[in-house]
Amino acid sequence: MEIYRNVRSIVERYVRREIVLKQLEDELAPLQPQLAKLQPDHPAAQLAGQADLLVAELSLGHRSEDEVRELLQEVLPLAATFAVPIARSQKNATASITYLVPGLQEPKPVLRVAADSETPANRRFSSVSV
Repeated sequence: MEIYRNVRSIVERYVRREIVLKQLEDELAPLQPQLAKLQPDHPAAQLAGQADLLVAELSLGHRSEDEVRELLQEVLPLAATFAVPIARSQKNATASITYLVPGLQEPKPVLRVAADSETPANRRFSSVSV
């Protein structure tokens, strides 16, 4: 997944306006041989493909640069973003692994684990749900 992390980092820096369009293109270009070897449904291939498509639409005048950034921001969660929030109470700790799905108002939890004890050494899992 290193290729995915590289592509995502480049796209995120562009979305945050840390790099300009030319830098986005220049940094993605050397990754093209690796990306070409991936399956089309690989997250890195999908994200790089979306970036290439949007840059092409921008160069043809079909989109503004702000639209490109906004649309890239929307597809970043599609490329396998996971969040792991942890909520603690006096006796219980709960961890959730969440997959962010574009178009949903709320993240969708896919795994939930409840623990009986706050002390890591004594932690026993009381329930696991999907």
